[in-house]
Amino acid sequence: MLPIYASQILQVGPRGLGLLAAAPSADALVASLITSISGPGKRQGRLLIGAVIVYGMSTAIFGISTSF
Repeated sequence: MLPIYASQILQVGPRGLGLLAAAPSADALVASLITSISGPGKRQGRLLIGAVIVYGMSTAIFGISTSF
């Protein structure tokens, strides 16, 4: 679905599709660096629930967005 979304809704072409496809890997790299630097924190359950909520909201905003 990402190629269709990139070409028909965002109209960004192959270069924009490449950026969209690379975004999850870049986010995983940043998250792993932050986690390795900060170490295990307190209240991990609340942090997990907060991360799930932010991820869901980000996905919904991406779904309705027409701006690259």
